[in-house]
Amino acid sequence: MLLDLLLYCDSYMPFLSIVVYMLLRKSIDKRENIILVYCILSFIIFFISGILSSHKIHNLYLYHIYSLVELILLSAYILKLITGKWYSKLFFGIAIGYSLLWVANILFLESIEDMNANSAVLEYTILLFLCMIYFLRLAKKDEILYFQKLPTFWIVSGFLVYCALSLLIQMSYKYFVAHGVVDEAKTVWPVMFVAIIAKFVLISVGLLCYKRSYSSRHLLLL
Repeated sequence: MLLDLLLYCDSYMPFLSIVVYMLLRKSIDKRENIILVYCILSFIIFFISGILSSHKIHNLYLYHIYSLVELILLSAYILKLITGKWYSKLFFGIAIGYSLLWVANILFLESIEDMNANSAVLEYTILLFLCMIYFLRLAKKDEILYFQKLPTFWIVSGFLVYCALSLLIQMSYKYFVAHGVVDEAKTVWPVMFVAIIAKFVLISVGLLCYKRSYSSRHLLLL
C-alpha cells in the first residue's frame, strides 16, 4: 500500500501544489505563474506515464520530454530571480545548449526508448548550479534577515533538494546498470520518490508564504 502510494507521488504531489496555488491565486505574485505551469505539466506527463505503465505500455520517452521541459521552465524561473529578466542571454545559452545536447544524446547515446540518464544528470547539474547562485545572491541581500518568509526561498530550496538527490540517484543508477548490478540499481531508484515529494512540499510551503504575506498586508490596511 505504501509502495503504491509512493509510486504515484509524481502525479498527486504536483496536483496538490496546483490546489494550493488555486486556493491562494489572488495573493500569489504573477511571477509564480511559471510554477503553476510547471506543476500542471508535471501532473499531466506523469499521469499519462502512470496510465501507460499500468497497461504495460512503453513510457520512457516521456522522461526525455520531461527533462527538456523541466530544464527550460525551472532555469527560466531561477534566472528571473537572479537577473530580474525572463529572457536573459544566459537563459537562451542554457536552453539552446541543453536542447542541442538533448537531441544529440537521443541520436547517438540514449535512444528515446531508453532511460534518459545522461540528459537527466546534465539537467540536474545545471539546475543545482543555478540554485546555488540564487542562494549566494540572496545571502548578500537584506532579505536574508527574513529568508524564512520568502516564497522564493522555499520554492528554490525544493528545486535544490530535488536536484541534489536526483543527481546522486541517477549517477548511482547509471553506475550499477553499467556494471551489471541490476538489483542494486532497483534499490536506489525509490529514493527518487523522496526527492519528488520534498520538491512539491517545499513548493507548496513557498506558495503558502503568500497567504501570510497577504494577511499581514490586509491587517495593515484595516
